[in-house]
Amino acid sequence: RSSGSFPRGSSFVLELYRAADTAVLLVVLLTVFLIQNSDQMANGVGDFLRLRMTLTNVLLVGLLAFAWRQAFLLFGLYEARDCGDRWRDEAERIIAACSLGAACALVFPLVSTSGSFEFDSVLYLWLGATSTTLGLRFVLRHLTTPASARPRRKARRQVLIVGSGPLALRAYRQTCSEPGCPEVVGFVDTNNRIQSDEV
Repeated sequence: RSSGSFPRGSSFVLELYRAADTAVLLVVLLTVFLIQNSDQMANGVGDFLRLRMTLTNVLLVGLLAFAWRQAFLLFGLYEARDCGDRWRDEAERIIAACSLGAACALVFPLVSTSGSFEFDSVLYLWLGATSTTLGLRFVLRHLTTPASARPRRKARRQVLIVGSGPLALRAYRQTCSEPGCPEVVGFVDTNNRIQSDEV
């Protein structure tokens, strides 16, 4: 059984996941950067970004995007999965991949000469990217998994007890004490004299 993240035989979904993960990183990165520097935009967002659109910064963002994708690849998030694989397993690997990717972003405050991207920005990047990726992946997982393959909730068993005497009462109590207690729908007995208030 595979531990991947998208349904088997779906290369389109694989590319969709890759694009979505990269988009989340870039959007969250830009959002964190703008919020952290909102007090330095006297001439508007456009002028602020234009001054920082240097070749070095573009290369750093490109390297981070590459490292981010490699982290997801490392944790098996671009491997085909069986439709029955658990969401919890995938979520744990998403958190681990985002943590590794965010660790690579620590290079930003180390090389920043203006102080526009500090170490707390990396924390916000990790929080934002992790939560957004988890939410988006959950939605994509739901949309790309066939309805027939989704786990179905088991119907609650129904039990009809024959008799109304001590043995029937004991069976009733034992049944109700079981984990995932079946529903006792009633008792059947030819004796009209009920021997217990529980019956």
